[in-house]
Amino acid sequence: MALLGASGAYFLREDEPSYGYHHCPLGSVCFFSEQNGNGDICSWKGDDTDWLAGKETCAWTRDRPVKSVFVNVPDDGRAPGGVEYFRGRDFTPTGIDRTRHSRRTGCTAVRQQGNLAGTYAPLSHRWIDHC
Repeated sequence: MALLGASGAYFLREDEPSYGYHHCPLGSVCFFSEQNGNGDICSWKGDDTDWLAGKETCAWTRDRPVKSVFVNVPDDGRAPGGVEYFRGRDFTPTGIDRTRHSRRTGCTAVRQQGNLAGTYAPLSHRWIDHC
């Protein structure tokens, strides 16, 4: 595969990772079914108390874990500081999360992206001032 840019061509080796974070709409938090922002995507611009019910759902998380996340929000001082996510509905900690100081599964700051453990699927998330 060749990627053309202003400076010429760049050829990806087969063993290099590909990244799909650019699929995340600006102003959204996005969760992906594969590492590096690849696979199926679910995105939100606001909080969600239950990923499997309501106006916006993320059906693939019923049977598959989340493997990467991107908070595609400019760090302009006006936006929230990040998104915290929970294994339980209604921002409720479950399982091991109950023993953590933060009482949540994880938190990702604005303009941050990365791979998660890939062993769980959150059921709710909310925007917060800082992680």
